[in-house]
Order: sequence, then structure tokens, then C-alpha cells
Amino acid sequence: MSLFSKFFPQLASIRSRLVLLVLLSLVPVALVLIYSALENRRLTGEQAINKLSTIVELIHNDFEDAIYASSQLLTSLSLTPEKWLKASPQCNQQLANLSKQFASYSNIYSVDLNGEVICTATNNETTINLLDRDYIQNSLSGGAIIVGQPVEGKISKQMVMPIALPLYSSTGEIMGVVGVSINLSLFLNHNLRSHSLNSKSLNNVTATLWQPDGTVLVRAPDPFSMTGLQARESELFQTLIGNTTNRQTMEVRGLDNTPRWYAFDQIGLGESNILLSVGLPTEELFAEVDAIFWRTLSVLAVVSLLVILAAWFIAELAVRRPVSKLASLVEQVSSGQRGIRIGQMVGASELKTLAHNFDLMVSYLESYENKQAANQQALTQAKESLELKVQERTLALESASREAIDRAKLLEKQRLEITVMNELTDMLQSCHTLDESWPIIGRSLTQLFDDLEGTIYTYRDSGNALMHGVSWGKKAIEKHDGFAPDDCWSLRLGRSWQFEPEGLHTRCNHIAETEQGAYICIPMLADGKTLGVLHLQLPTNDGKQVFVELAQSAAARLALALSNIKLRQTLRNLSIKDVLTGLYNRRFVEEIFEHEVARCRRNDKSLSVLMIDVDHFKRFNDSFGHDAGDVVLRAVGTLLKESFRKTDFPCRLGGEEFLVILPECDGNAAFKVAEQLRLKISELVLFHQGKALDGVTASIGVATWPEPLKDEHILIAAADAALYSAKHAGRNQVHTAEKNDALKKG
Repeated sequence: MSLFSKFFPQLASIRSRLVLLVLLSLVPVALVLIYSALENRRLTGEQAINKLSTIVELIHNDFEDAIYASSQLLTSLSLTPEKWLKASPQCNQQLANLSKQFASYSNIYSVDLNGEVICTATNNETTINLLDRDYIQNSLSGGAIIVGQPVEGKISKQMVMPIALPLYSSTGEIMGVVGVSINLSLFLNHNLRSHSLNSKSLNNVTATLWQPDGTVLVRAPDPFSMTGLQARESELFQTLIGNTTNRQTMEVRGLDNTPRWYAFDQIGLGESNILLSVGLPTEELFAEVDAIFWRTLSVLAVVSLLVILAAWFIAELAVRRPVSKLASLVEQVSSGQRGIRIGQMVGASELKTLAHNFDLMVSYLESYENKQAANQQALTQAKESLELKVQERTLALESASREAIDRAKLLEKQRLEITVMNELTDMLQSCHTLDESWPIIGRSLTQLFDDLEGTIYTYRDSGNALMHGVSWGKKAIEKHDGFAPDDCWSLRLGRSWQFEPEGLHTRCNHIAETEQGAYICIPMLADGKTLGVLHLQLPTNDGKQVFVELAQSAAARLALALSNIKLRQTLRNLSIKDVLTGLYNRRFVEEIFEHEVARCRRNDKSLSVLMIDVDHFKRFNDSFGHDAGDVVLRAVGTLLKESFRKTDFPCRLGGEEFLVILPECDGNAAFKVAEQLRLKISELVLFHQGKALDGVTASIGVATWPEPLKDEHILIAAADAALYSAKHAGRNQVHTAEKNDALKKG
């Protein structure tokens, strides 16, 4: 197959190639036609573009002529000022007659010094005041002709270009203003019709007047009511802004999204400058020349079709039929048929030679295929024998490979389990509290048990219920209300309890009926004491026993680790907690104070301290005995634990003195908290041995860093000084430390 036939298989036949040759001969004619059409299109576009530029220039000149004519008219009217400042029907009629002489005028009017319209060409009976117009104010200030910015007429309600001239008395004083309003819509429509009627290609020209800020003043024609449209970001206005100085003509999409060729200009005087754009639809610009092009192209297509049909007919009779016969026989031989011969071929000598050589080729091919078939049979038998041996060896290798992979996975899983459990044990050795250990246990058991769900429950301090410790897996429980020990069969029996939906074991009561599938509960025992239970959902496949053994091992190691944590937590509580009240003691204050100051400094937050002293505490001991004093101290301690945030630290320093550290709490908030605490203490009703204790009160000192106290080292001393001040002021009070209070007590 030739390269041409490879990429163009539809042109592989002789007849198709002959037709292609005819088509190629027509290409130069088509190219000349296209070039001629494009040239005509270019010339037509240039003519229309020149006409657009001419229209823009004519409108520009007409606008300046209108302003000049208006100036002349106003100058002539200013010669008789008294005539135009007396309201009368005759005055209105005279102005109306003058207005009719100018097709673009909206109104001619006169205004007094107060801005009231005296005479108007519209004969409007409504009182109109124009003092709010800038051009009227400028005219009343004196000077020459004022051409104002385009505005909406108060009478016509259309966009007008105002022109005004002061009226002077014989003594030179300003008596009022006479003005003309040029209706921009009438002006633009009139000029557009007068300048485009002589050209058939300019029948659909659109013209637009713009404010410099992109607001559409007038559009002609305006079927979409675009007056007042803010189009600063439109493609048309952005192009207009960039081409008003060089006056280029460009193709841009209009406000109605129709592509047009536009010419641009800037018209007006001084502050009354406005922008002008005139556009012609691109489709209409080239409509006539495109129609000629398509008609010519249609004629060429018809002629080409006739020539192609003639070439097709000649190729059919002279070439395709003889060659098709030969091609058909070749295709039969290619499909596997044998014993085919052409014999005598009627036609050109080349075709006869081709037929003779074809017969020789078929004879040789038949002899070769017979030999090839014998060789192929021998090769097939050898191949089948070899493939059988390879298949046996492959199966043996695959079996050995799977066994090795399974052993490697098992070893890797065991290594991972050992690593996770060792890391978990090391981490738990560093934990101080159970709450600190739960996230570590949750992450480690997630790694250990893959996607299996599980939960650890531990006994409450009372020993009569279990509470949720940590959960893991896809549906990990974040919070659990807990349950009684008898609700779990493993705790009743003191051994593991494995439940199967189809088995004989009963479901534990702490497991919801909605939870389906097998599970195991394992008691967590350490030093002969049950700390809790490990609950694990088991998989549905045959690998349950592996996870059962792993869960039992994990439960044993976790029980020992949790027992050590609880022991360390108990020892630490004994060292930092006050035995009588359960509050933190002085040692804890010394440990935590500097840490909280550093944290508040990093976060740019305040830190406050409350120093609390029970008033007349010695009286309780002297009157009711030391046990009564302990009752008061325990009651105050309980109130402190209940009255503050989890982030606050209520402490007992000794005797009847208490201290509360309030991180991230400013002075105002600390004072409010102290005052609330003082009221709660004063409302305590206590009894000892059946006798009511007298009302308990307390004095409180408040100190805050860094405002007003700059030095955190004197914060506690300052709070103590404020407490001393409260006691001296009569007790049962809250005093706040100032800058020097830490020094006053000393």
C-alpha cells in the first residue's frame, strides 16, 4: 500500500484518483474567485468606513453649528431683556415660533434671578424652577454664553444640551437668564437620517452620544431604551475611550451585542464635552458583496460537478471494469481460495502481462503453502509439549511465592503488633493521668486492629459502674453513659466472653440490640484487681482467632499500664491536693503559676489572681470547735470548685486562706467573678452537730497582670495587699489591687 493510499484510503481506486485530478485542476479557478471576493469585500468595507467617518465629522460640525446658532439666537434675545422677563401668552408664543425654526430645539425659555421660568416655548403652565442647574447658577454669576452639561429636561423629560446667556439691564445689572435646550435625541435622529439616506449600505446605522463616565445619553435608533444605561465596562465604551484622539474606525460589539464597524469622536465645548460613536452592522456592511460571492461560487460548483461526472463515466468504462475483475480474483486468492486462474485477458497488453504473471504466482503459492502446512504441524506439536511443561513449573512457582508472601505478611503483622504494643507501653509510662492516656491508646489500637471497632471501659472511683474510656474504629463512640458491672458477662465470670450471633452465648446487656456481629469482652486485670473491660467487634471472616489472641494480649498489657498510671495519679494528687477541701495546695500554686504566666504572655492575654480569706474564722473554732471550722473550710472549698471554669485553679494556701488563678481573665471580669463568689459565700447556711453556724463571709483581694500590674512576680503579693485592704475596710468586701498595692502592705 502506498503512503497516499494509507492516509487517504477513500481515494485508493483509479477512478477516484482521476476525479481528484479533475478537482485539483479546478482549485486555481476557485482561488481566483475567492481572492476577487475578498478584494471586493475589502473595497466595500473601506467605502462604508469612509462614509462612517464622514457621518461622524458631519454630526460633529452640525453640533458645533447648533451651538453657534443658539449663541446667536440668545444674543439677539438678550438685546430686549425686559420683554422676556414678563410672563405672558404673547411671550410664550414668540418663543414657540422661534423654537419651531430649529428642528432640534426642545425649548427656549427665560429665568428670573430666583430660577423661576418666566416664559417658555412649551407653554407649560406648571411652575418650574431651574436654580438647581449649574449652568443657570453660572449664568446668574455673569459672563458670556454658558454651555452646560447634558441633563434631563424638567419639562420634556428627555436628555438636552442647555445653553444660557445672562440678561443685563441698562445699568449693567443681571436681571435673569435666557436659555435654549437642544434635544439630543431629535438632533441625533435628524442628523443620522439626513446623512445616511443617500447610501443604501448605511440604512441601519446606529449613533450614540455618551457621557465621559460611560453613561448613554442618547442612542438613535433606540429600540431598547438605552438612555441612562451605565456601560462604562462595555467593550464598545472602552474602545471609544481609547480611540477618540486618533479617530480610528474599528470593529467592536455594540451594546446590543451586535458586531459593528464604529467611528468615534469627541464633540462639545469645555465642560459640555460628550463622546460620539456611529456604527454599522458588519453583517449588513458586507451583505451585498457576500451575496455576489456565493452566487459565483454556486455556479462554479455546478460546473465542477458536471466535469466530475464526465471524468467518472470515462474512468468507469476504460479503466475500472477491467481492473476490478483482476482485483476481485486477487481478493479471492487473498481470502484463501486456490485453483483460480485468469486465463486470457481482453484489453491492453499491460493487463494481459499482469494476468499471466498472476497465474504463475498462484501456482507457486499453492506449492509453498503445502510445504508450510507440514512444517507448521510439527512446530505445533513441539509447542504444545513445551507449554505443558512451562505451565507445570509456573504453578509450582506461584504456589511457593504465595506461601512466601503469606509468611512475610504474617511476620510483618507480628512485627507491627510488637512495635505498636512496645511504643504504646513506652508512651503510657510517660502519662500522668488516664485522660492523657486515652488518645494514645485510641491511636495505637486503631493501628493494631485495622478497621475493627472497639471500646475500653474503666471502673468509676466508686466501683459501682463503668465509664467510657476510649473508642476506635469507623464508628468510634465519642461518649457513653456507662453501665453496671453485671451488664457485662466477662466481668461477672472474670474471664473473656466471646459472643457469636449463631452461638450459644448470651449478648451482654451493655451492647445495643442494633449492633450486629460477633464481639469479645475481656476483663482488664492487674495485681488481682479488675480495672475495666476491653470490648472488640470481631471480623466476619475466618481470621477471628488471631484478633481474639491479640485483644487478650493487649488487654493484659493495657491493664498493667493503666494500673501504674492510676497509681502515679493517686500519688501526684496526694502531693498537690489539699486533703480537707480537695483543692490544689500551695505546692501546686508554685508549680503552675509561672507556667500560666508564660502561656498568657505568649497569647497576649491577661492573668488575674483572687486572694480569699474567711472573715472571723477563729470565732468558729473558738465557739464551735475545730470540727466546725473544718465544716466551713470544706463548704468554701466545694463552692470554689463549683464556681470557676475548668481552666481556672482554685487552691487552699493554708488555714482559712484560699487563692484562685484565673488565666486569660482581665481585671473587670475578675472583679465580677470575685463579687459573685463573695455573695455565694455570704449565702451559705451551715450546721454542725445540729447547731446552725453564724453567717459565713469572706474578704477578697483581686490583682491583674499586665494591667494595672506590670510585674507578674508581685501579682500574688498585690492580691494579698488588696485582701488586707478589704479586711481593714470592714470585711465582706472585694478590693482590687492598684500599681503600688504590693508595696503598701510591706
